[in-house]
Amino acid sequence: FGAVRNGTTNDAPAFSGMASAVGVGGVIDAPGGLYRLSSGFTVPEGGMLRGSGAMIDRAGLKVDTTLAG
Repeated sequence: FGAVRNGTTNDAPAFSGMASAVGVGGVIDAPGGLYRLSSGFTVPEGGMLRGSGAMIDRAGLKVDTTLAG
């Protein structure tokens, strides 16, 4: 879905696209990297965000997705 994972490029559109594509109960997989999100996205009902060595930075908040995967 086009996430760059370099910590400076806005990856929010890619996450939004992934969330739309997985639908209800789906899993969004975030491979290792540093993701910068300038806006939020909604994980579909019953869905999950899962990552392996990924860091998500939104407004100074970093979420280590290794704990979710």
